Amino acid sequence: MSTFQPRKATSIIQDAEQALELANLQVGSTLLAEKKQPGTIDVGHRQKVLQVGSTLLAEKKQPGTIDVGHRQKVVYLLEMSKTKDLFRYEVNVSGVRQRESNLTTRSSSDYRNALRRLQCYSVLRAFKIKHASYLSNERLYYDCGSFLISTFDLKVPVLGIEELFTLEQIKQHSPHFFDNGFDSFKLKILPVHDTKKLLKLSDFSHVTNDAANIDRTTQQFLDIATSQDVFDDPSLYIHFSASDFYLLNPSSFGFTDQDCPVFSSNGSFLGIGMRKGIRTVENASSENQMSEAIVASVKKTPFHCVQMVSEKLKLLGTQFASRMKDTDWIRERVEGSLRGLFVATNHSEKRRIFEIYGLSATNLHTEFIQREGNTRISLFEYYTQQYAIDFEFPEWPLLINKYSIGPNNYGFRYFPMEVCSILDNQRVNSDQQDGQMIGEMIRKTAIPPAELKKQNALLKNSLHLDGSEYLNGLGIKCHKDPIEVVSRVLSPPELEFASRAKLVPKLPRCSWSDCNEYFFPATCNKWVALALFGAQQDAINMEQWTDFVKRFRSALSKNRMQFAEPQILVRQVTGADLKLIIQGYYEQGYEYILIAHPDGADQVHHAMKYIEQKTEVVTQGVKISTVKNVIFKDRIQTLANIIHKTNVKMGGLNYTVSISPQSDLLPIFGDSTLIVGIGSNHPVKNGTLVLAPGQYHDPGQYHDISLSYKSPVSL
Repeated sequence: MSTFQPRKATSIIQDAEQALELANLQVGSTLLAEKKQPGTIDVGHRQKVLQVGSTLLAEKKQPGTIDVGHRQKVVYLLEMSKTKDLFRYEVNVSGVRQRESNLTTRSSSDYRNALRRLQCYSVLRAFKIKHASYLSNERLYYDCGSFLISTFDLKVPVLGIEELFTLEQIKQHSPHFFDNGFDSFKLKILPVHDTKKLLKLSDFSHVTNDAANIDRTTQQFLDIATSQDVFDDPSLYIHFSASDFYLLNPSSFGFTDQDCPVFSSNGSFLGIGMRKGIRTVENASSENQMSEAIVASVKKTPFHCVQMVSEKLKLLGTQFASRMKDTDWIRERVEGSLRGLFVATNHSEKRRIFEIYGLSATNLHTEFIQREGNTRISLFEYYTQQYAIDFEFPEWPLLINKYSIGPNNYGFRYFPMEVCSILDNQRVNSDQQDGQMIGEMIRKTAIPPAELKKQNALLKNSLHLDGSEYLNGLGIKCHKDPIEVVSRVLSPPELEFASRAKLVPKLPRCSWSDCNEYFFPATCNKWVALALFGAQQDAINMEQWTDFVKRFRSALSKNRMQFAEPQILVRQVTGADLKLIIQGYYEQGYEYILIAHPDGADQVHHAMKYIEQKTEVVTQGVKISTVKNVIFKDRIQTLANIIHKTNVKMGGLNYTVSISPQSDLLPIFGDSTLIVGIGSNHPVKNGTLVLAPGQYHDPGQYHDISLSYKSPVSL
């Protein structure tokens, strides 16, 4: 067995498990700590009494005077001339068929989420029209989910009010309504007993630096109120929350085809929209005064085109025409691009809508069904005889529809790709695209700052906030132009490398070089370089792999990383085999495995990470296409990036960040500030791929941070 020490993370986990065992505590159990008495914390000039566990935002730094300039931000002030009372209610909308289906529950599926929001808003619209005389000039503000706010007390009884609307009543006032098979819809409005009455508009008493006591209900209401005109017109907008929407007809708002390109290589197009939020801004309109404001940014996301699944597969497989009759190969290649999509069948009058659970290992010829009289026929015979369909690719894998037939019991149906169409309003998530697709979209959507500023203005105008009856009723006016703040440009901190060598990034791009001197270079006494391949098109030979490893080792040496001579291997392998291989190297004392794998081999990558956690062997994956770029195109920077990652994975440190005594940063941060750099490359699930420069993941993420501007402001 291996004799080297486990990694620090594993040692900590093992120590924690032993401590829990000694304390007779079950792993995963939740216990509340005993409440501590308030204490005092020395904050320099004075003492503050703070509750243990409280979260306070840091005090603002004083503005500086270095490189002072004026900057326009994508922030639009909201002037509020009235102090309206606001009342909150809970809403539940259900579709009624043989049983009720809750439509206010948010779905992780774009198709379901967009459809449910349209259905819920249409039901509430019918309610408002029915009770127009009672509502009079007052208005209801609805988030298309479970959140409803009114400007007067609706006098809802404790048990709530409940009304039923027929499908005909809904469609009468909502021509774009899609019923999805429901006969009627039930609306229930309930009072919120604890805080039915919200803070008044223009009341800023809730603003505090105590994160535990920040009240964002007013901001939440304004976010909903500024989206009502969007919700009112489903012919122009698609939305997944009150904070983000996309334009269905961008040319109506001044955008061109170049702003919204179609990606014919993968059957998708770029949707353009806005991500917005409401934040409190200081001193923007006058001294010592607060205002609410809209913080907005362009949101660009790829959407799946509405087309037959078979047509999309043809686009994905244009480079592999010779393999288009190989069922297993196609399944492995494209399953990730199709899984999770909602499709509709079109071979009969009764459409069946379902989510693609996966692709089958069978095809039309090898999948059978039982017909009346116990006749067993293939799906190919069934579709050709019953519907006279002439299939172009009967060898393609089938789409799997997973459905419930009871508690914890599921059945599966199989449909050919050539009878299923992809439904509208579905974003392309990160699991459904590869690096090539991402790169193509980034190249086609990169725009200069001046163009981005123009697009932000067009999107802000698309909200129709000027003259909005919803805002006028609240006495709110949105400024036409974004606010301008005073800002300063700070000099960059120093990067410290080995031998105390320091480097200041060059302005204006802050470009820098690592000088081939890592602050702490990693070492490795025993490692292996393993190249894996699946299909022949993905393979590299021993000569090519050896060439790459030679270049890799040369770069290691330049950065003073002490790595021993590796074992070099090339072999065909699956994810299951890889687990046994890594386990074997672990038992032989190997510390690090460099693995080249096919571009679409997600199973191999998952197996690498799983076994790494179990065995302490550090693995690093590199795509075969990347290997070929390095050896055939001399991609020096690509190789350097791989080495940077290798050093960190093996316990090294590439550089540290420091502030010199002469830097203008020192008076701001002092000499006791820990600087932490955070980087990300892929969004989480439901996370949308945002492709405008500087926007990835989901550009609204920064809206989760309170923006507070002082005049002049420090940025």
